[in-house]
Amino acid sequence: MLGLSIIIVNYNTTSLLSNCLDSIYSYTYSFPLEIIVVDNGSCDNAQQLISQKYASVQWRQLVQNLGFADRKSTRLNSSHVALSRMPSSA
Repeated sequence: MLGLSIIIVNYNTTSLLSNCLDSIYSYTYSFPLEIIVVDNGSCDNAQQLISQKYASVQWRQLVQNLGFADRKSTRLNSSHVALSRMPSSA
């Protein structure tokens, strides 16, 4: 079955990230979905929040801010459609 992979690039935006995920889950509850957050070396508590509130979200921690375009650490299944987002664009 075709699913959707959503990659969210995060950098010190815990509140926006939480709002973004709430929005995604409110509209995709019956759709095969994979959410990957790629964190660009944030120094806030985003990873802790995500692991507690959104257990199914995959977290990729980078050691430095590589920006939005560089997502070398994420791998997508070829049967998926990918959508990349910034937390502020929810």
